[in-house]
Amino acid sequence: MIINERAPSILLLITPLCASAIFLLDILGPMSPFSSALYVPLILLSILVFSAAGVAYTGLVCFVLTIAGFVLSRNDGFDRVSFLDLLMILAVVVITTAVSWAIARRNR
Repeated sequence: MIINERAPSILLLITPLCASAIFLLDILGPMSPFSSALYVPLILLSILVFSAAGVAYTGLVCFVLTIAGFVLSRNDGFDRVSFLDLLMILAVVVITTAVSWAIARRNR
């Protein structure tokens, strides 16, 4: 089962809402490259909410949302995010997901 039975029910509601809010901030906010770093606490929060598979799925969703935010925020109104910045942010998301996945597996 992906959902942790011991997780408070409010966290099951907060987790997708936070992901949506971070994505909107990423595509609409002026600090586009750095708002994706807010996915890190969300991935760490997913340790409490989901099993190891759920943590991996959360990391995958954050990875995809980061790429989508990069593509959707590429307009003249914002500072351009370089491809290197995107790779660094994606590396942080992947590393955080790997560490969180290992912690979730260990807690099982």
